[in-house]
Amino acid sequence: MYLFNYADSEDEHDGMVDTDEEVTNGRVTLLNGNGPPYFHGYLYMKGASHMARGTFEVTSHPPLSSPSGWLHKEMKTNAKSTSLKLKKRWFVLTHNSLDYYKSAEKNSSKMGTLVLNSLCSVIQPDERVHKETGYWNIIVYGRKHCYRLYTKMLNEAMRWTAAILGVIESKTPIETPTLQLIRDIKENSVNAEIVEQMYRRNPILRYTQHPLHSPLLPLPYGEFSCGTFHVLTMSGYMVKMSFPLVYCQVIKQTNHVPQPNSPANLAHWHLLTCMSCTFLPSRAILRYLRFHLKRVRERYPGTEIERYASFIGESLKKTKTREFVPSQEEIAALLLRQEMSTTVYCHGGGSCKISINSHTTAGEVVEKLIRGLAMEDSKNLFSLFEHNSFTDRALESRVIVADVLIDFAEEDEEEGEWKLILLGNNPVFLFQAHESLISGHFPASEETLQHLAALRLQYLHGDGAGRAGWSLGSVYPIGRLRNRILQSTKPGVGAAGGAGSRGSGGIGDVIGAVGGQGGTGEETSATRTSILEKWTRLQGMPQHQAMLKYMSIIKEWPGYGSTLFDVECKEGGFPHDLWLGVSVDNVSVYKRGEPKPLETFQYEHITFFGASQPCTYKIIVDEREMYFETPQVRLH
Repeated sequence: MYLFNYADSEDEHDGMVDTDEEVTNGRVTLLNGNGPPYFHGYLYMKGASHMARGTFEVTSHPPLSSPSGWLHKEMKTNAKSTSLKLKKRWFVLTHNSLDYYKSAEKNSSKMGTLVLNSLCSVIQPDERVHKETGYWNIIVYGRKHCYRLYTKMLNEAMRWTAAILGVIESKTPIETPTLQLIRDIKENSVNAEIVEQMYRRNPILRYTQHPLHSPLLPLPYGEFSCGTFHVLTMSGYMVKMSFPLVYCQVIKQTNHVPQPNSPANLAHWHLLTCMSCTFLPSRAILRYLRFHLKRVRERYPGTEIERYASFIGESLKKTKTREFVPSQEEIAALLLRQEMSTTVYCHGGGSCKISINSHTTAGEVVEKLIRGLAMEDSKNLFSLFEHNSFTDRALESRVIVADVLIDFAEEDEEEGEWKLILLGNNPVFLFQAHESLISGHFPASEETLQHLAALRLQYLHGDGAGRAGWSLGSVYPIGRLRNRILQSTKPGVGAAGGAGSRGSGGIGDVIGAVGGQGGTGEETSATRTSILEKWTRLQGMPQHQAMLKYMSIIKEWPGYGSTLFDVECKEGGFPHDLWLGVSVDNVSVYKRGEPKPLETFQYEHITFFGASQPCTYKIIVDEREMYFETPQVRLH
């Protein structure tokens, strides 16, 4: 026998914690209960009990395996009332039902029962309801009744939810006549005569004009609504169990139709077509659907519904559950059994239109574009990106492009227009851009160059070690710093600066000259300190994100993708120190260090472009001759 001594608070809402002391074989255990309902519930769950002089005396009956306790039950109110009306009741969960009583007394009369089977469902606690009412709610749906229950404690609500679900899942699955007939058809599928007889004898399998009075398949009890295709599909997404049911209803309405080519029947085939590209039913219903499509193709060869049946059969081989409901554009294409078109923008400019369907993945788009651009042998890797004015996001190869386009339409307009863009995600692109930058072939402000240097360091080292062991020249165009120092210490020697850039000896002379004046160390230290501060602010940024951000800044320059050559103008009416930018579309002339070109020449206007003699470019544009000398390469 166990003895319990307890201190029970008189007011269940006063916040006091009820305690009881359990003495078993000389061991004392102190138990706390949050309020009398939970305290009493614990004692009653231990077995038969009676109270005398403030002590519960509990016999050694085995404890009940099913939980019981106090819960608040929502009571029905008139339609005009909006307030929540609750009654506290003692609930007991058995292996077959959820029962509630007016009190926890042993002989208290039962006030209600909700019988539990495999089709019952439980809605878990909703935080929104808790914020509005102060209670955590549970909704239990049965065949005839729905219990809306409330408790102050979340763990109590979750305990009840888990326990009720456990009872539901232990029940034998309920089968409907339709499900039994589908199994019979599978077993006799090779015997066409028996199958046809089953269709004739069972109207539930074929087209009918009257509405259904009960679901064809077992459907969990609850509040489900169906309407147009969009509503129907969205309800399917919320309740996966409805996928097979919707398929069964449409299969039924396209089976043994009196007028196969009528607009009403074609509308059912339109619906089935959209569904087949959006979600799949369970395996058993999918097998039944394929059997149905095969019969339709054999019965109606050369008809419109035969073509829809063939299209649906092919779609089912490729369909994966979608993230979004199909767009109006996609539905319009499906009704015509056609593909959609979308635009993909390419690296370095340009764009191309491609055809996609409801199953096309980002990986397939990349493969199609690489073939179209004859880049199968390229060593670079490419990916499809979501792109707008602020960011690039790589798409996984398995992502369905139609879902991405729908997501674009729902994105916040303030973020700018979203596009699909093909980019190389091989680090070689970052390497090439970085090499151009540190060689001084990227026009940007000092602030931008330092930010790029910080991003480069974050990409290389992340948040880990290496904050001390890095070289300024590895991330920053040190030649730009030297030129700035030279100009500040030797005014009016722009020509000398240009000459100094012609070879390593010239630069060495400049370094020596400037270094002798002591300015280089101070400027270098200040630049390094500024970059280090910017790098520190990037802590927490993933290394791959730093790479993407680096490239997004690089690509903001309109001349991105061009190869720049240091040239000097001898004839042609340009300043002395220039860049000659060669891209796939044109040749541009830049004042060295400036982001905007002085002039751009399209290839269709260039009648000659080449080396008239070693180290000299000659360009003829519409009878205009221009000569540029370069110390970088020897041209032949």
